[in-house]
Amino acid sequence: MDHQTFQRREYKYLLTADQYLKLSRYFKSRGLKPDKFSGASQDKSYYLASLYFDTADYQAYWDKQYGLKIRTKYRLRAYQSTAIASTPVFWEIKRKNGEFFHKDRFPVTWAKTKHWLRGQLSLSQLPSAAVNFYQAVIAKQLKPSLLVSYRREPWLDPHYPDLRLTFDYQIQASPATDLFYPYRLADVYPNSYILEIKFSGPVPGYIAEMSRFANLYRAPLSKYCRGLEACGIVSEENL
Repeated sequence: MDHQTFQRREYKYLLTADQYLKLSRYFKSRGLKPDKFSGASQDKSYYLASLYFDTADYQAYWDKQYGLKIRTKYRLRAYQSTAIASTPVFWEIKRKNGEFFHKDRFPVTWAKTKHWLRGQLSLSQLPSAAVNFYQAVIAKQLKPSLLVSYRREPWLDPHYPDLRLTFDYQIQASPATDLFYPYRLADVYPNSYILEIKFSGPVPGYIAEMSRFANLYRAPLSKYCRGLEACGIVSEENL
């Protein structure tokens, strides 16, 4: 698996359980299908976790809270809750400009990632694609700040390959220094679902239609920022 790059627009919506059920039925009626990573599970979802990096004074959090249009996040992402040495961990750089985002991701084994988190890995031991991540973390003095985990239910339209819709739920967060330690977790957006619509080309007309019938309103949602608040680490009241 090589270096991957994504360039998309991204819309987010906070849903109740009733809205989620209504939209799930709607997606099925429109012929949308789960993606290949979720097809094996009974509920068509999969687990994922992200370990976010930030400065000591949580600059990434405050950039979001102050509404900066251009922002960058650094995180490690895994798709299972336990790992062996060869488990892939994706080192991700997500650059956002308004509703557009550009994401670079680089797979590195958990063995190498763990050694790096412990300060036991040199630059020469990393895949060349991950060097930018490594250098940015050092230059910006970033440290692991928060682990966010959740279930994701993805939907794809076979006629619109650049469209991806996902429901995220059971979102939890904890102060953390790695991806797999069994931390004590706080609920983030409890009893709610986040719908994300990601696309890089034209979208079908039913996207606007579903917004009307399900009474959807776009919202500037951030699992990372809300997770820091849920854990009592920072508060938007300090703005």
